[in-house]
Amino acid sequence: MAYPAGAAAETAPARLNYADSLSIPAIESPFLESMLATSGYASEIKAGLRSLARDGYVVFDIGMPDFPAVAERITSDLKKHWGQDRRVSEAWYWNTDVRAVANAPRILEYCRLIYRREPIPFQTLNFEIGSEQPAHSDTIHFHSLPRHYMCGVWVAMEDIHPESGPLVVYPGSHKLPDYDMQDLGVPPTPGNYYVYEEFVRDALASLGIAPMPVLLEQGQCVLWLANLYHGGTAIKDPKRTRCSQATHYYFEDCQYYFPMQSDLPAGKITRREVIDLRSGKFVPHFHQGQQVDLGDLRDVCTYPRPLPDWVG
Repeated sequence: MAYPAGAAAETAPARLNYADSLSIPAIESPFLESMLATSGYASEIKAGLRSLARDGYVVFDIGMPDFPAVAERITSDLKKHWGQDRRVSEAWYWNTDVRAVANAPRILEYCRLIYRREPIPFQTLNFEIGSEQPAHSDTIHFHSLPRHYMCGVWVAMEDIHPESGPLVVYPGSHKLPDYDMQDLGVPPTPGNYYVYEEFVRDALASLGIAPMPVLLEQGQCVLWLANLYHGGTAIKDPKRTRCSQATHYYFEDCQYYFPMQSDLPAGKITRREVIDLRSGKFVPHFHQGQQVDLGDLRDVCTYPRPLPDWVG
C-alpha cells in the first residue's frame, strides 16, 4: 500500500528509548555502552560493569568493618545446625548476623547499580565445607519473569584455600541459553535434575568453557549473574573448612518461579513465595505492572513453616 508523501512521518509513533524501556537487566542490555556513556559513572565503575557483562561475575569487598567478628559468630552458631552435608539453608530465620550479611549495604548498592531495580534478598545458604556441587546455572533453581532479574552473592567467611574445594565459575557462560528441563526432553521435576547436571557437564566441555577457581580472602564477595554456570570443586584436604554464605537476590516488579516444577510452554508455572530479608515482608508478584494473585499457595513453592515471628 502506498502512502502520500510525508504520511509515514506524520503517523509514525514516537521512537522508544530502548535503553530505559527494555525489561532486561541493564548489565545484559545491547545498549549498555550507550547507557554507560551518559551515566556519569567513574571510569573504574564503567570498567567493572564492562568486565561483569563480559565474564558474568565480579569480586569486591563486603565493606563491613566488623566482618571478622560477624563471621566468627555465624560459624560458631551454625556448628550446632550443620546437617550431614554441613550446610544450613535459611539460617536467617534465627541468625541476625546471617541476615546482616545478606543485607550488607555494599552488596545492595552493587545490585542496584547492575540491575537498576531494587534488590530483594530472599534466600541464604551457609556452608562449613566445600559443596562439591556440579556445575549449574541458578536459572534452573530460581528464575523470574522478566528473565534474569536474579543474582547470587557468595561471601567468604574465611580465607579460601585451593585444597578446600573452592567455588568455581565458568567465565562467559552466562551468555548461553537458559536451558531448562523442556530443552532436555524430560518432564520438569526435581527427580530429573541429574539429567540437567549431566547435560551441563558435557555442554561446557564441548564448548571449551573451563572452570576458574575463586580464591577469596575473608570478607570478599563474588556476585554472579543469573545464568552464569558455577559449582564446587573436589575437596582435596578433608581437614580444611570453606566457611561461606551464599545469598540469592530477586528484583522488584517481577514474577518469581521454580523452573524445575514449571512448564511455561504448557502454561504451567510454579511460583515462589518471596520474603524480603530486609523487612520481613512478603513480596508481591507483578506482571507488566499488574499484581499477580498467588491464591491459596497450592501451586506455589513456599518457605518452611513455621516462619520467624518478625516475618509477615
